[in-house]
Amino acid sequence: MDFDQLITFQAVYHTLNFSRVAEQLNVTQPTVTARIQVLESELNVKLFNRIGKRLRISEEGKTFYPYTKKILDQLNEAKKALYALKQSTIKVAFAPGFSPNYIFDTIHTLQMSNHLATLVLEGADTTEVLEKVTTGEVDLSFTRNANPTADLMVEEIIDDKLIFIVGKNHKLTQKEVIVKDDLHQESMICYRRHTHLWQLIEEKLGGIENLRKVEVGTFEMIKSFVKNGWGFSIIPELFIKDQDYSNELCIKPFEEIEHIPNKVTAIYKADTENKEAIHLFIEFFKNSLNNS
Repeated sequence: MDFDQLITFQAVYHTLNFSRVAEQLNVTQPTVTARIQVLESELNVKLFNRIGKRLRISEEGKTFYPYTKKILDQLNEAKKALYALKQSTIKVAFAPGFSPNYIFDTIHTLQMSNHLATLVLEGADTTEVLEKVTTGEVDLSFTRNANPTADLMVEEIIDDKLIFIVGKNHKLTQKEVIVKDDLHQESMICYRRHTHLWQLIEEKLGGIENLRKVEVGTFEMIKSFVKNGWGFSIIPELFIKDQDYSNELCIKPFEEIEHIPNKVTAIYKADTENKEAIHLFIEFFKNSLNNS
């Protein structure tokens, strides 16, 4: 069953005349006949009945027609969406904590499938991405734990669990699991403590005596500090999941952080004119994350 067969069936359904359909579709009458015969063979039904020289729609044909309309409508919507993406300039902002490889993979897939026209990428602090979408500075942003508003649509993409990391030569690597008592007088490398996620983390770590906190501005800096033995950190798994860190970092179970919510969310304006293109970008990015 293909597009041409469905178009031909609909045309015959409306005209009940193979010759007229051949003229409409600019094909020969035997081509029209063959398409209908192949369709009937695949469905194992008669879609039309001949009564003398007149053509009549069978009961099976009447039942089949609304489904062909839905299929063709969806195909047309898909074509429009793909065309919109090719014509659009999409501005996308990513909050920190995503491995660049996921972004590169998404862009590469879009380019290889010829679905990408112009793409503008921006970095943004977690607290800035909502404002960027609201003001129209970007069309789409990816962050964590966002909530929908009257003006903004939010789609949950994936759960990005938090992980406890420490350098390979740090004494905490000797622990099978980490408990809060292990962290007395240790140094925690933090990413921008004013962010909501880090406030949740610090609430869970309350009561640890003499816990030193070193605040840095990027997740790459966190990785560097931890790798060089300055302390431990707690980061989203998606920041290092697709990387080979086995010679630099060690991940340890830490029950205190297991239930801290950290959902990756996509945010865009509810009344955006770029909705088709945005949905396709979200799907490509989601596939990149799920296939890692």
